[in-house]
Order: sequence, then structure tokens, then C-alpha cells
Amino acid sequence: MNATRRPIAALFSLLALATMLPAQTAPAPVDASSTTVSSTTTTTTTSAGPNGSDVLKLEDFIVTSTAATGYRATNSMTATGVGTPIGDTPATIDVVTQQLIADTRSDLINDALRFVPGVTTQPTNESQPFVRGFQGTYTLRDGVFRRQNLTTFDVDSVEVIQGSNSIFYSNIRPGGVINYNTMQPVFGQNFVTLDGDAGDYNFRRGEVGINAGNDQLAVRADLGTLYTNSFRNGFSENQNFLSVDLSWKITPNQQATLEAASESVHRVDGWTAYATPMTNSRYWENPAAIASGQSVSTWMGANYPGTPVYNEFAPFLQGTRDPYGRETPIMSNYQAGLDKPVDLRYVAKITDNLVFSSILNYAWEDNEGINPVLSDPLANDTFTNVYAQRFINVRDSYNANLRLTYKVTVATVDNTLMVGDDNSWIIQRYPQSAQPIVLSTNPAVLTSVNATNLNSAPVAIWNPVTSGELNGQGMIGTTTPATAVSGFGSFNSLKDTLQHFGGDYIVDQAVLFNRTLFLIAGDRYVDFRQHIWWPYRGDLEAHTTPDAVATKWTPELGALYKVANGPVSLFYTYSESVIPQTQADISGKSVQPIDAKGWDAGAKVELLDGALTGTVDYYYTLETNTAIANAAADLAAGLPSNATFGYYTYGNPQEVRGLQASVNYNISKDYQLIFGVNENIEAAYVAPNSNASVIGTPIGPVPATQYFVWNRYEVPSGPLKGLVLGGGWNHSSEMAVAGGNFNYSQFYTEGFTVIDAMVGYGFKAAGHAFKAQILVKNLSDEIYRDSGGVFGDPRTWILSLATRF
Repeated sequence: MNATRRPIAALFSLLALATMLPAQTAPAPVDASSTTVSSTTTTTTTSAGPNGSDVLKLEDFIVTSTAATGYRATNSMTATGVGTPIGDTPATIDVVTQQLIADTRSDLINDALRFVPGVTTQPTNESQPFVRGFQGTYTLRDGVFRRQNLTTFDVDSVEVIQGSNSIFYSNIRPGGVINYNTMQPVFGQNFVTLDGDAGDYNFRRGEVGINAGNDQLAVRADLGTLYTNSFRNGFSENQNFLSVDLSWKITPNQQATLEAASESVHRVDGWTAYATPMTNSRYWENPAAIASGQSVSTWMGANYPGTPVYNEFAPFLQGTRDPYGRETPIMSNYQAGLDKPVDLRYVAKITDNLVFSSILNYAWEDNEGINPVLSDPLANDTFTNVYAQRFINVRDSYNANLRLTYKVTVATVDNTLMVGDDNSWIIQRYPQSAQPIVLSTNPAVLTSVNATNLNSAPVAIWNPVTSGELNGQGMIGTTTPATAVSGFGSFNSLKDTLQHFGGDYIVDQAVLFNRTLFLIAGDRYVDFRQHIWWPYRGDLEAHTTPDAVATKWTPELGALYKVANGPVSLFYTYSESVIPQTQADISGKSVQPIDAKGWDAGAKVELLDGALTGTVDYYYTLETNTAIANAAADLAAGLPSNATFGYYTYGNPQEVRGLQASVNYNISKDYQLIFGVNENIEAAYVAPNSNASVIGTPIGPVPATQYFVWNRYEVPSGPLKGLVLGGGWNHSSEMAVAGGNFNYSQFYTEGFTVIDAMVGYGFKAAGHAFKAQILVKNLSDEIYRDSGGVFGDPRTWILSLATRF
């Protein structure tokens, strides 16, 4: 263990023993409202939160299924680590509730994120959404890192905290954090929930939830399955899910929850099978370009120097002859993922003012598949050197998050102090196809290992119209040794990478001036280490990559002021985060990490006795300190320009500025309206930059304008009582296809608006309440390309039936 962190770790060891002792005071009476059952959202209790009384409440630290007002969640665990009301938190917080997930049939976390302004997703990369323009692995499951298979089985809510909020979490990107909460067992109740769905393209989905509990023990089991085809020829997807949760009130002041789950997703002809090749309208099917036989980049460079290479996707033909990505796969392939997480959560109230909480987690993940690898198409509609690539990624992750929370009042200031230590150890195992070691003849350049995923022999010339669909599995299975691409026809080595994300933090959340001013201040010590090794291959191990290390303090400050103690609050927050880099400098040490810092300034409103809530804010984020090889300094020092341990400069900043707003209006108990908008004023590379041509270019496929509207009305009385009408739309303006590259700087996908509509009806049969629903997605049947150029789904119908007994 890092010596810097031993005192805090030792402190936790002692206090973990203290939690086994009886509390010094009698337990507070149980609040009946804290056990109210609802299928709407996972939040904490709707009390005043940790600063609303002189003592800490155990339920403020436990995620429980409690009633929410339709689409509105009142509290957030993710933002502050304790159940604080969203309106009292100096941060931009959005929560997608379970009712909204159900009404919109959002079967993936990516689907639910459509209702969060400032977030864009890519179907081909579910684990790395864009939050405020920055892409990365943001997603947590019940506060613990989760990489893949992000379905909404057993999901109760999705919380998004935007900005570089790195205090409570070790691996956070500049845009923010996404945390989805799972359903929890309910004490004292026995019930079963059933949900079934059917729709176009053989869509079938079913989920069963079973809850049984008394006042001390509660268990919940959830079983789900999904199967669907698609408008894409050959595509099919199968999801299976199983989880079992056991909660135990050990004493009135201690509670533990053990959860084990298994989740699998298997896709035949997944999204990567449908190509989205790029070209230039000056080049495509131009007789002169065809005669040259040159690639688009070579031909554009010779004929239009200084002009971006790409400005359009290779045109597609609607119908059965559309070889460029809408319906017809270019290569049969598969993608399969299997996750098996186990969580143990424990909370103990040691005294009225001191609470210990912990999360221990283990997860095993296996993600594998076959993808096509394509060059840019030639002007005559053909591709050269097309090959299949098989990948296998296996991850074992171990997480341990420990926290002490202490409440103390100094003068008239209520303070909630938190001290925490968390660690994530992720071992990634990649079977590789390694080429023979070529020893370096220059002492300044280390001998390196050249290894890749398993690549097939290439198809020299392929035309998607005349050649037909390629067989990816067959290409991999019939590969002969010593191919031109990978060097070997089978996996011959195993690459293991251990990444340790750790840190200690201390935070104070203070309330003063008669609960009109809310402050948060804290700092986190980030500790990252990476080690790579090659089991059973001593020849590769001798030339492995040097270890990487990154350490840094990342502060966070925030304030929220309720103007005249009224319904309008002003807030400001500043925070930092780091992203480790794994290169080594002239001294052999790891280069400095990428730095990110940002701030939000805005207002929150809570009007009409809480029926209307909203947030509007202006945000700014700067990411910089990217390591840039300094070839000139290397050469001046007598080193080659590709020296392994060379000189680096730092810079290449990316800057994001924007306006964001969200509104949740429960006009009545029967009518709900949500609205969100994000306007990116700037999301670009800025000076100084090692490549002047990218200054001012977009940082990624981020729309300048993005907004959504969704509303729901339920007839409260009369002959149509129980009828539910709902609908809304998501709009995205044009967005860059890719970022950070001059050759894509004039290439944008068109903007689009997708409309969904829903009709439901609640009724009783056989003594049970049922809800039937018809949802139409993409009502206008618009043809559009989503982020990354992938075609969106056409109009689809889904019929749902749900009950609880």
C-alpha cells in the first residue's frame, strides 16, 4: 500500500471493528415513509437530508426504493455521497427515474441518457458516452465502475452529475459521472412484478421481480430476457439477466446488502457489421480519381492540397442494394459480453454523529467478438485489404470503498465531514497475436513488443455490391500462419494489464445562515498505477512496457445560496480531475497526467410547492497537459526522434463552454412535463497546440444544440379514467463526425428530430392492477444518422403489459 495513505487505511481498520459495538444511543423511531414502495425511482428518503437535524440517519446512506413524484427525484446519492436534496446541492444533477425508463421503453442505459441534456451516445460504443463533449468511461453501477452490458434490467434510476466532480470517485473524466442505481429489497413486504413487451422485428422482452421480506431480512430476485431482430438484415440481439439481493438489518444501527448478478448480451451481425465509410464528393465516382487508382487521401492531397479529405459518407442505396451501412452487413460477425458482479454494502451508525459505510465489489467480465477492418473505399466503390479481427477482453475488477461521515455543529454552522478511501484494481487480460521480437540496435530506443488482436488474411479487393457479404468467422477460422497483417494465424500470447485507481479524500458539507447557504469543500489525493506483464512468455516479458504512475490532488469547491430563503437558489462549483498517461520521459518516469478543471454557475428553482423544479447553468471545462513527444529536443540531445525515453512538452488543450437547462413540471398529479436543452457555445481544440491545423476543430461528435421534451397525462376520473397519453421528441443539430483531425473538420452529420408517442391504460383484472401500453418510436419514420454516423432505427411499435401482486 502507498505509504502516503497508510494512516487513513489504519484508521478505517480500527473503525471497522468499532462498528461491531452497540451504538451509544437508542435508535431513532423508524420513519414509515422511508419504506414506502414504488416502482418509480431509487432515491434516498425525502427528508431534509443529512443536514436537516442534529443527528445522522442510517437511511440517508442507504439507497432504497421510495416514492417519487413521477419523473421527479428529490435526492441524489451520487453527488454528495449521502442523501442530500438536489435543490440543496451546488452541482448540476439530472435523474432519469424508473417510470420514465418504463414509459419510453429505454432498454439500454444509453437509451435513458437521451433524457439528460449535454450527453450524447454512440450505439457502437456503449461504454464511452460523451458528457459535455468529453468521451470516456464514466459509468458506475451502484457507485462502482462498470464497463459494458449496460442494460436497464433491475435499474431503478440513472443519475448524471456533470462537471469534473472527482471527490468521491477515482476514475472520472472531465464531463462528469454517470451512476445507475439498481432495485433494492424492500423490508416488510412481499410482492411480485411482471413486465412483458412485444413489438416489431420479433422484439420480445420479459422481466420478473420477486420481493420477500420481514422487518429484519429482505430478499429480491430479478430475472429478465430480451430478444430482437432489426431492420438491419441479419442482426439479432439476445440479453439475459439474473440478480439476487439480500438485505439484513443486523441491528437497528447496522445494515448489510449482498447482491450477485449475471448479465449477458449476444449480438449477431452487431453494429460494426454495417459500414459507415467516408469519402469526398470530389473524389467519389470521379473518372479521373478512378483512373488514378489512388486512395481518397492521396488523391485529395495531390489535387486539393490544404483541403480536408472527407466531406460525406459513401452514398447508400435504399432497399436491398444498400451496401453502405443502412441495412446490408458487409461482414457477418458477432459481439458477446458476460458480466458477473458481486457487491457487499455495509452501513453502521456508530454514534448519533458518526456513520461508517463501505462497498466491496468483485466483477468478472468477458467481452469478445469479430469486427471488420476497412480502409477508405476507392472511387470505383471497392475496398482494398479488408480483413476480420477477433478480440477477447477479460477483466477481473476488485473495488473497496470505505467512508466515515461525522456530523458536528460549530457555533451555528452544521458540518457534515467525510473522510474516505477507495480503491479499484482492474486486471485486463487480452489474448494477443504477437510478432517475433526485433531487438533494437539503438540504446535510446527500447525493444518493444508488437502484438495485436487476431487478424485474418486480407481480401485484396472487395466490392460490396458484386462481391457479397464476407464471412468474418470463416475468415478467422481459415487463416493460415504468417499472414500479411498479424504475423500469426492464432493467439499465441496473453497480455495482462493491472490498473489501480485509488485515492483518499476529505470533504466538508456545511449549512449556515438558517439553511440558506450550502457549502461543499474537499480535496482528493489521486493515486494511479499501471503494470503490464506477459504470462508464460519470458521473451515478451523481458521487453514489457514500463510501469505508469500518476498522483495528484484534485480539489472541489461549491456554494449554493437560497435568495431571501425563497424558491430561487444561485450556485457555483469548481472542480478538477486527472486522466493518467502511460508514456515515459527522459528520466524513465511516467509523464504527467492530463489535467482537467471546470466550473458551473447557475440557478435552481423550486416553485409551486415543489411541483416545478429546474436548473439553468453556464459551464466551462478545460482539459490540457496532454504529453507531446518533443522530437526537436530529442534530436538536439543526440536521441532519435522516436526515443522510448525522450523529451515531452505538454499542452493540446480542449475547451468546452455551454449553456444547459432542465425543467421538471408536475402540473398536477396527473400531468408531468420534462424538458432539457444544451447549447454548446464552444467544444474545440484551442491554442497552444502541437498541430496548428486542429485549432478550432471540434473535439468530437457533439451537437451544437440538443434538446428533448417528454410529457405524460393520465385521465383521473370519468369514463376514461386510467387512460394515459404521452409523447415527446429528441432533437440534435448537426455534429462533427470526428474530432481533433483537420481532415474531418468540414464533415458533419445532418441534424435530426425523433418523435415518440405512447398510449397506455390502467385497469384491474382478477383482483390485480394492470397497465397496458403502446409505444411508437420514431413516429415520423425519419431516416437519420446518430452520433458516429450509424443509422438510427426506423418507426417501431412496442406493446407492453405490466402488473404487480
